[in-house]
Amino acid sequence: MTLLGSAGRTSGGDDAAQLDKREAVLSAGHFDPLVSRIVDAVRPALGVGGVLLDCGAGTGFYLRRILDSCEGAIGIGTEISSAAARRLAKAHPRAAAIVADTWRGLPVADGSVDALTVVFAPRNAAEFARCLRPGGLLVVAWPGQDHLSPLRADLGMLDIEKDKETRLGAELKEYFDLDEGASSTVTSELRLSPNEAVGIALMGPSGARIGDEEMRRRVTELGRDAYAATLTVNVSVLRKR
Repeated sequence: MTLLGSAGRTSGGDDAAQLDKREAVLSAGHFDPLVSRIVDAVRPALGVGGVLLDCGAGTGFYLRRILDSCEGAIGIGTEISSAAARRLAKAHPRAAAIVADTWRGLPVADGSVDALTVVFAPRNAAEFARCLRPGGLLVVAWPGQDHLSPLRADLGMLDIEKDKETRLGAELKEYFDLDEGASSTVTSELRLSPNEAVGIALMGPSGARIGDEEMRRRVTELGRDAYAATLTVNVSVLRKR
């Protein structure tokens, strides 16, 4: 289902080739420590039969893993990429996919969601608060300052903005209270093949800016059999007031 009208047919976001690379990296297990942390945070809020909204859900990788761990929970995934949404629709039998732009409003009734996740995706605090029930859970995953180092420097990837944490806090504090005890930083040392190094580098903003051909050229030029990277992801757990 798309709510972007004619724009939904050319909605941007990742194309099929980019999605293939993303799924290869995720299915290899490199982000499993992050998955486990998100599942642990969300599970109590969903209980049995709760409603989860995953904004910027991609192909449904995180949504699927959460629903697999939460008996009877129902999932809704939103995604601006039509190509991703087609895969998202098949991610789980208890999930629905909608092509929608987080900044243009989400097709969800007020206060109808028990938990909302946003993993490496745009954040619309006011809209998230509208969708969540009172006391509902918001889980935000965003890259730490050292995310993917030293691979980031090796391949000339874009830097992580230095004031990201401050900006995130300012965006959310009007509607949400941070649960500092439940929030944490996930770290894991990765060893990547050349193809995986290209794939993981293309998953973020560097992919759109640098592109597949140039990223492959840089990896080939380095000529290594394996590449080191540190997964560093902040997971903020918040409650709607």
